[in-house]
Amino acid sequence: MIATNIARHDYARSPVPLSERRSWIPITLIWMGVGIDLSGVALGSALAQGMSLGNVIIAVVIGSFILGILAALCSVIGARTGLSMGMIVRFTFGEWGNRLVLLAMLIVGFGWFGVQTGLFGYAANAAISGAIGVEISAQWLTIVGGLLMTLTATLGYIAIERLSVVAIPFVITLLGYLLFHVFSHSEIRQTMWEAPAGGGLGLGMGISLVISGWVMGTFLADVARWARSTRDAALSGFFGFFIGNMIMLLLATSLVHLMGTDDVIIVMISTGMGTFVVLFLLLAQWTTNDNALYSLGLVMASMVRSIPKPVLCIVAGLAGTTLGFLGIADNFTTFLTYITPFTAPIGGIYLVEYFLINPSRFHFAFAKTPKIPALVWHTMLVWAAGAFVAFATTPDLLGWFALTHVPALDAGLVAAALHLMIGKFLGRLRKKEDSSSQEESAST
Repeated sequence: MIATNIARHDYARSPVPLSERRSWIPITLIWMGVGIDLSGVALGSALAQGMSLGNVIIAVVIGSFILGILAALCSVIGARTGLSMGMIVRFTFGEWGNRLVLLAMLIVGFGWFGVQTGLFGYAANAAISGAIGVEISAQWLTIVGGLLMTLTATLGYIAIERLSVVAIPFVITLLGYLLFHVFSHSEIRQTMWEAPAGGGLGLGMGISLVISGWVMGTFLADVARWARSTRDAALSGFFGFFIGNMIMLLLATSLVHLMGTDDVIIVMISTGMGTFVVLFLLLAQWTTNDNALYSLGLVMASMVRSIPKPVLCIVAGLAGTTLGFLGIADNFTTFLTYITPFTAPIGGIYLVEYFLINPSRFHFAFAKTPKIPALVWHTMLVWAAGAFVAFATTPDLLGWFALTHVPALDAGLVAAALHLMIGKFLGRLRKKEDSSSQEESAST
């Protein structure tokens, strides 16, 4: 009965009422849970092999700060509208344009959930084997992890919040202890400014990699819509991404520099905290991937309005878990390379639309009127232009030129600039037409 009530009051297709809103602290813990995951371990290992630890620290702090600013801006939109990302993009792209945008987000969402459950299976297998010497199939652990993540995502925001409030303080305490353990070694302080042999990553590229890891995640308003004020939304978005993303990357890079291996899971177990490491892996992936599935369920609820959101979440969770079981993690980099250009411009477009062009259209009352066109053509063209920039700046695709060296960020910035110019021009054009029509009516 309690679970049914939690799932029912998730407001998948309407604004979250002010009476249900939360303060910034629990929302911050949710965002921190998103940033603390195994993909951060993989990225941290890559940074450690190409840069000195000192430069990694600088890159991680600057990159996480930029992510925090982006998250704060997008969180403000979520809090002011109370709507999910799936509902918000309708105001910018139109009714049918919205479906095309959500379809791209849907494909990424399924792939992301599948790869994260797959990573959980592999890491849990290594952690359990190293900690207690028991060998459990990574595929079956993938299923267990996927089902746990599906459970909280299906129940909705309240269940996700309750899990994060309990889990994240423990996870951060463990990470803090491990960081202290690493930096208490004199070897790490003596060599932290020395670049690793064969390291070829510059500081700018390191910052770009940090940003690219979560630049799409900052655009989601699905959690921020539960904030009770603009201040709560901005604080939760900034500190959630700044701290959550930063602490995981710093731990991974520090362990790699200290131990000289990129197998961070084994290094964590070698500290003598095997059981805690297994629990850490479970909680870190659970609090990350249930958010991914929650957003995926909200996207599906915006597209298919005749089926309850909990049912859609269960279907999505089972499908994503199946992808993880089948090994999508082995090919996810290629998949993500080709689909990211289509999703990267979205955040830049709706940020500009809300803050600089026409915030009045971002209201639920507007969504319930016939005013939303089937397609907003200039927005769709800007989206296409941003996607083209992402293809052109991605080395594994066209690779014609480079701007920030982060294709997703390139696409978002170009799309934002184009949308601002075209939106302002069309706004002035409409004002001239309105004033002309008023003059004609006055003369008659």
